[in-house]
Amino acid sequence: MRRWLMFVVLALLPSILLAAPAAVVEGLQMPAWLERDGARSALRPGMELKGSDQLHTGAGARVLLSLEEGSHVKLGENADLQLGTLQPPADAQGIYKGVLEVLKGAFRFTTSALGKHRQRDITARIATITIGIRGTDVWGKAQPDRDFAVLLEGKITIQREGEPEQTMSAPMSLFMAPRGQPALPIGPVNPDDLKRWAQETELQKGQGILLAGGHYALRVAQYRYAASAEAIVRQLTEAGYTSAAQPRRRGGADWREVVMPGFATRPDAEHVAGQLKEAFHFTHIEIIENTPQ
Repeated sequence: MRRWLMFVVLALLPSILLAAPAAVVEGLQMPAWLERDGARSALRPGMELKGSDQLHTGAGARVLLSLEEGSHVKLGENADLQLGTLQPPADAQGIYKGVLEVLKGAFRFTTSALGKHRQRDITARIATITIGIRGTDVWGKAQPDRDFAVLLEGKITIQREGEPEQTMSAPMSLFMAPRGQPALPIGPVNPDDLKRWAQETELQKGQGILLAGGHYALRVAQYRYAASAEAIVRQLTEAGYTSAAQPRRRGGADWREVVMPGFATRPDAEHVAGQLKEAFHFTHIEIIENTPQ
């Protein structure tokens, strides 16, 4: 029986791999948007992504993505990320292929311990810099005056447009490419600079973190008519805040409440409640704690 079950699992493995999404939004801080097929929506935890999707973040925002091959991509505030090719392999021995284009802002690519055993062929373009990734930890940023990358662990190839390709293999090394000037020689990164830069792509505790399994939600507003609630949802979506209009029975009547779910902690929910009160002038926001099932 066990041998038969193992045979079935192995036979289905290719289709399982193909069915897995190429990338998933694991966590974020708003405001953040997904642009797909010409339409823009608010990014939300658990959202499955595909090639050609574009991600945009606003002030104070962060995004954490999980790739099918076992790596994480982090995006900082005021950033634009274009997902080019995202192609999971047809079998466990295949190569995951991907192209990530950082048009603006800070970015980090980290291969997990389990993911280091997977084969990958990923190209990350940070404005004028092209990085070849096979399995590593690299941080980079595209700015108006320069593009740069820091190798934290592993080995990468790196090339500035119009300049020879180089290999970076020394941990904590920096590649700096000022706009309109030749790239600087690869050298060690200043630890204080790196410590400051690294925070630009990390989710900030208590600053509005949303997770797929977050146990806190905001009841932003309640309306007697569905059209009123849906209008608020559209307004929040345009501003990069994910929400939904949910039915609720109260006082013998049907109501619609605008709910924003998925906050990791109560302080995260409180932080966004303050933002919404200031930006949208909501006056009766409630924090709801969801009981884990």
